[in-house]
Amino acid sequence: MPNQKLKLLVVDDDDLIHQSIRLALPENWLMTGVKTLEDVPKDFFHAAFVDMHLTGDITKPEGLKVVRHLAKQQGNLEIVTISGDLDRDLMEECLKAGATRFLAKPLTTEEIHLILEKIEYHILLNSATLRSSQSFIPWIGSSKTKNS
Repeated sequence: MPNQKLKLLVVDDDDLIHQSIRLALPENWLMTGVKTLEDVPKDFFHAAFVDMHLTGDITKPEGLKVVRHLAKQQGNLEIVTISGDLDRDLMEECLKAGATRFLAKPLTTEEIHLILEKIEYHILLNSATLRSSQSFIPWIGSSKTKNS
C-alpha cells in the first residue's frame, strides 16, 4: 500500500516484544505499544498483536479481554493473538473472541512480515470491494424499441 502508513497496535507486557516487533516492522507500518487493556487508545488501527498472558500468569489469559474489547471497539480490525502457550482450547477461545490469527512466540521477522503483508492485501481487497459497491451508477434514459 504505497504512500499510506498503516497502524499496528501491540498489547504485550514484555518490552522486549515491543522492541522486537518495532525493529521488524516494514517501513509503511507505525506501531503503538501498550501493556494493559487500560492503556489501549481509542485510535483507529489496521491491525493488532495481542499477547494472551499480560501479567506473566500463564493460568490467566488476560489477553482475551483485550481481544473482545478491540473487536467490539473496531469490528474490522485484524487481531493477531500471540502466546507461548499453544493450548488448543486457548487458540479456539481467541478466534471466538474476535482474533483472526494465532501465532506462537517467539515471533520471527519473517513471520511478522508475512502476517502484515497478508493484512495489507486483506485491507486492499476490502477497500476495492467497498469502492466497487459505491460506484454503482444507475442508468436513466429512454430509447425507441423496435418491434418485429
